[in-house]
Amino acid sequence: MAKDLVTSRYNGKLVETTVAGRVTASMIVTMVTDYRRLGAGSVWLIRAEGATAYTADAMNEAIARFPELFKRGGLVRIVAVIVAPTVRMGAQVVAMSLRAAKSPIQIHVVSDVAAANAAIEPVLYSSG
Repeated sequence: MAKDLVTSRYNGKLVETTVAGRVTASMIVTMVTDYRRLGAGSVWLIRAEGATAYTADAMNEAIARFPELFKRGGLVRIVAVIVAPTVRMGAQVVAMSLRAAKSPIQIHVVSDVAAANAAIEPVLYSSG
């Protein structure tokens, strides 16, 4: 799984995780753990262009764990670059579930890095 999941910090506010293959609940747990280990941040870029599928328990894990990242790390925006239509659908379900639960975390699902940069910049360069 190590090559399918890599998390790094790129500047003071941005953590980036690269995901490939089938996304599972254990991968979500690892992603959250790595995000916290790196000191969190206000923006999390998830590069999932290589993701091909997901499990239902992965969605449930994300819905359960992501709100804590706001409370404990100040996360306000997740930008996910996802190409596979079924994986995009799963990410949209997570985003809608967090919105319905009134989570302050915004999830933007985009199809390319240019769109990701456009979604990231307002948070990275805000005065807050």
